[in-house]
Amino acid sequence: EFENEVTIGIHNSFEKEQLISTFIQANELCHSLNQLNINGSDLLMIGFYNKEIGKKLDELLNLVIENKIVNKKEILLDYFKK
Repeated sequence: EFENEVTIGIHNSFEKEQLISTFIQANELCHSLNQLNINGSDLLMIGFYNKEIGKKLDELLNLVIENKIVNKKEILLDYFKK
């Protein structure tokens, strides 16, 4: 959504990527696994193992990026405790 809002009128893909990156950093948006407020150790403690942990972290990251879940540890853990 924000991509359309901040990139209106920009046709150069390099400029578009720079603008989006600046927007993400300025608004402290989560855009990578190391920015999630949860990690593999947290998922291990609630019963996930090995490759499953990576898949679950990717799933959470996508949900956070799409603004479908808040990047707070308790909320992220509760998502899998349902």
